[in-house]
Amino acid sequence: MGHVGEEFGLVFAGALQLIGAIFQLDLYAVELHVLAIHGIALFGEDLGLLGQLLVGLLQLRLLGFQVGLGFLEDARLLFQLFVGGLEFFLLHLQFFIELLGLGQHFLQTLAVACRFDGGADIAGDQLQQLYIALFQGDAGSPVR
Repeated sequence: MGHVGEEFGLVFAGALQLIGAIFQLDLYAVELHVLAIHGIALFGEDLGLLGQLLVGLLQLRLLGFQVGLGFLEDARLLFQLFVGGLEFFLLHLQFFIELLGLGQHFLQTLAVACRFDGGADIAGDQLQQLYIALFQGDAGSPVR
């Protein structure tokens, strides 16, 4: 009878081992599912990191574009300074022309006032006398 109890014990232990193996297989299946879920999570993290890398590259490109616009802004400011200098030069020329016009009016007024005072325009008189002498001299010459 002792052998029978041992055999029942061995059979019972074998059954327990079989049940343990079945549970172990179920655990392997569960672990397989957990590993699959971890793989999917790691793949999602990789996609997230790839997206962050792409965003970083786009930000770098945008920064380069902004630097390029900064250089264009500097060129625009330099051109604006050049144009402002030219406008300032043109204003000086216009002021100079106005001063010349004012001087011309002043000198004309002075010449008219001198004529009324009995003064003569010496240069004008000299040119007139030269003109008269040239044409009167030609009228009296025998070459005609």
